Amino acid sequence: MKSEAGVWEIYSAIQGEGLLVGERHVFLRTAGCNLDCRFCDTPAREAALDTCAVERTPGVRDFESVPNPLGWKEAVLSVARLFRGQPPARRVSFTGGEPLVWPGFVKCTAEALRAEGIGAVLETNGTLAGALSSVGDLFDWISADIKLPSSTGGEPLWEEHEEFLRVAPRAAVFVKVIITPGTTPDDMERAARTVGAVDRRIPIVLQPVSPARSVEGTASWDLLRVLESIANKEVDHVRIIPQVHRFLGER
Repeated sequence: MKSEAGVWEIYSAIQGEGLLVGERHVFLRTAGCNLDCRFCDTPAREAALDTCAVERTPGVRDFESVPNPLGWKEAVLSVARLFRGQPPARRVSFTGGEPLVWPGFVKCTAEALRAEGIGAVLETNGTLAGALSSVGDLFDWISADIKLPSSTGGEPLWEEHEEFLRVAPRAAVFVKVIITPGTTPDDMERAARTVGAVDRRIPIVLQPVSPARSVEGTASWDLLRVLESIANKEVDHVRIIPQVHRFLGER
C-alpha cells in the first residue's frame, strides 16, 4: 500500500456534520473518490492534483501550496502544527473525496498521530469495507455515509454499506444520510433497515443537503414524518442535523 496520497487541503475549522458537530477539528481532505454523487461539495474528485493547500495558522486561511502526492510524514507535521495551535483542535478529521482510496497513507498517518496522542475521525462514503478492515481501529469515530440512489443519482449500494458496517468497530461508528429534494421515503426506510440489520444501536444522522452543483434546497416531503416512521422501528437513535458549518461561514 502506498504511504502517500493526493491531498486537496489541510486546515482547521469547526466540524459542521454528524455527532461531533461544533468541535474544532483539523481537516485532512484527500482528493479522489470511488463515487461521484451529484450533491458532492468537493471540487477535487480527481486524485491527480499538482499541489495541496496547507493552512499555516489555524482558522486564518493563510494557505501555502505543497507538492502532491503528499507523504504521510509531511501530512503528520502539517496536521500536528495546526492541531496544537491556537485555538487548539479536538480531533483530526480524515475526509475527502474518499480517504479510503488511500489506505496506506491513512494507516501510516493515523498511526503516527495516535502515537502523538492526537485522536482522529474518519469521514467516509461507507463502501470500501476491505480498506476499512486495516485501519478501523485507529479512529475514535467513523462517520459512514449511506448513499441513497434517489439522492446521489447513482446505483444502489445497499450490500456494500451493510458489509462496511459489519467491519466497522461497533462502538465508534455512526451513519450519515444526505437528504436532497430527490430523496424518497422508500430509500430512507431501506437505509434504516440496512443499519438495523447490523446493529439497531448504531446512530443515524439525517442531513439535509446544502445547495451544491445541481442540487438546491432539501427534500419536499416531511422529514419529521419519516423520522418518526423509522425511529424506534428499525433503529434506536435517529436525529436531524443540518450542515452547521454553512451557517457559521466555515469551509
